Amino acid sequence: MSERASGNSALQTSATNNSSLQTSATVDLSPALAAYFERLQVQPAVNERTPEERRKQLAKANGAEKAARVVKGFWLADIQAAEGRPAMLSAATEMRIGVRTADYAVAQFHLFNQFNDLDVLDALGTIDPSKFAELRFDREEWVALAEGEQVQGMTLDVVADATVRELKQRRREWLDEHDIKLQEERQRTERLGVELETAQARIQALESGVEERNARNPLPPWYRYLRNDVHLATEAMAQHLAELERLANEWIFGASRTTDDEEQLARMAAGSTYHNLAGVVAEGQAVLKRMAAEFGEEIAADDDLLLLRADDDELQHLSRNRAQIIRDIEADKAARRHQRETAEADKPRGRGRPKGARDSKPRQRRGA
Repeated sequence: MSERASGNSALQTSATNNSSLQTSATVDLSPALAAYFERLQVQPAVNERTPEERRKQLAKANGAEKAARVVKGFWLADIQAAEGRPAMLSAATEMRIGVRTADYAVAQFHLFNQFNDLDVLDALGTIDPSKFAELRFDREEWVALAEGEQVQGMTLDVVADATVRELKQRRREWLDEHDIKLQEERQRTERLGVELETAQARIQALESGVEERNARNPLPPWYRYLRNDVHLATEAMAQHLAELERLANEWIFGASRTTDDEEQLARMAAGSTYHNLAGVVAEGQAVLKRMAAEFGEEIAADDDLLLLRADDDELQHLSRNRAQIIRDIEADKAARRHQRETAEADKPRGRGRPKGARDSKPRQRRGA
């Protein structure tokens, strides 16, 4: 449940609070509510407030239209403030107004007396007092509802048209959903907190391990990081090259080509594969040539490089990274294979059929 709807509204507290008001007190109208009464032509006579006059005005308001029910709440609240709650309940009984209905009317009046905007009063004025008590919105929420916003998943039209039972069900559903989302958010926050602590502990352990390796390994950290990154890059290249070879064997070299169309498609696929691969190979050769120019051709057979071997921890790290690369590539291959099979299922049979299959249209000789 939101804090705004946690029971702090005037509708929940006014009936109880007013019972403790001292007698001889009176209730004053706010300027906005006085203007609202004047617009509805139900302005209560407040100049002379004797017990008899209060009850006379209450009886008049009780028999009037719905627009005057806030006036009824005013007189009930005035009797309660001036004469005490027992007197208010007695007056309500004389008018055949139930205790709960009387409390609703008093609470609605005190709520309306807080509004400073006449348009808000106009918008909320036709809502039954029992709905105010059931929804238990706070002042800001009622203002938002009157201004056309949604509050707890409800609009002003919904509140006006629905029954009290329907509003109660709507509010219960909204609160249940809100509580579930709040609980999920709390669980997510707790989970993230645990993950953060775990990551921090892991970082601390890794930092300690790095310091230990640095102490026993004469190679500087930047060199080991570079070697690790280069290993990962070349490992990924090797895996992708193997996948490229597999695709070529399956779809280019091993495909049956019995028609001119199939021959042309195979040639186009081979050309696309050749040019893409040649571009990557050329870039790799350019890097190799720069290294040879910088350090000499003998760099490829430098025995000193064998002395720069990785230690056991680094080898284990490289092995884990290689396994992760393979898993990622295999997952990507599986996803693309599924997409390809789905696409091929919607196409006519042709390219890539097993050898020996024949097309209904025989292949024609070139130049025939």
